[in-house]
This record gives sequence, structure tokens and C-alpha cells, in this order.
Amino acid sequence: GGGGGGGSRGGRDELAAATDVEAGEAMDEARAMDEVAKVADFFFPTLDKDEDGRLSEAEVVQYGDAEQAAAAFAQMDADGDGWVSPAESAAFFAYVTHRIRARRDEL
Repeated sequence: GGGGGGGSRGGRDELAAATDVEAGEAMDEARAMDEVAKVADFFFPTLDKDEDGRLSEAEVVQYGDAEQAAAAFAQMDADGDGWVSPAESAAFFAYVTHRIRARRDEL
């Protein structure tokens, strides 16, 4: 009869191991999101040359390839008002980070 108990315990050990993996992945994700927030916090004021608390397309396009920057601006401007808020900027960086991680995980 002791073998059955071992099987049950094995199931609990597997569950504990899976839970540990999930907890580790959640911690990794939290650290990644913290890094994204730091990048967004640096990025936004760097581009906000007139310090009005929002980014215009001209402020974004001044960096890098104009066509790519304009496309990024269009993606960042989630509400389509012609300006990128700090929240829109942070959401864009979170989205880009998620896509990069997903592609990395596929490899």
C-alpha cells in the first residue's frame, strides 16, 4: 500500500515544482516590466524637448529613421489625439517588450 502514497506525493511534488516555475516566471515578468518602466521613464523626458508632458510626432521623429519613428508614433498614440502621453509611451514599451520576449521564447 505504500506505493500509492508515494504516487500521490509525487503528484504534489510535481505540482510544487510547477508552482515554483510559475512563480519564477512571474518574478521574471515583474522584473522585465520594471525594466520597461525604467526605459519608458528615461525615454519620455528625453524626447519631450518642450517639456509639456506629451510627445508630438515631431519630437519622436527627430530620433532615428523618420519613417520608422512615424510608425512608432502612430502605434504609441493609442487614442489618436496626435499626442503621446506618458501612459501611452509606457504601454507601447510594455507591448514591444512583450513581443520581443514572445519571439525570443519561440526560438
